[in-house]
Amino acid sequence: MKQEIEFNCNEMVKVKLTSYGKECLRKNHERKMSRYAVFAYPFELPEEDEEGYASFQLWCLMKEFGEYMDVGIKNPFNMGMKLIKE
Repeated sequence: MKQEIEFNCNEMVKVKLTSYGKECLRKNHERKMSRYAVFAYPFELPEEDEEGYASFQLWCLMKEFGEYMDVGIKNPFNMGMKLIKE
């Protein structure tokens, strides 16, 4: 039986980043810094919890990885995701 869960795109999700996903984040950071050098800050990977999950607002996850996701290519994170409902 399917269950519908109301979820807002501003709420948090947890994913396990792959090495490819971490490289995607680095590329995104470098691209932003080349455009907005005035606001330059060093690249840092997101913190991971004891199970290896990194947390993102859902819309941020989509923004960071949308261009890197498609059928049949490397995944930037494991497709299993945890929704964090407040």
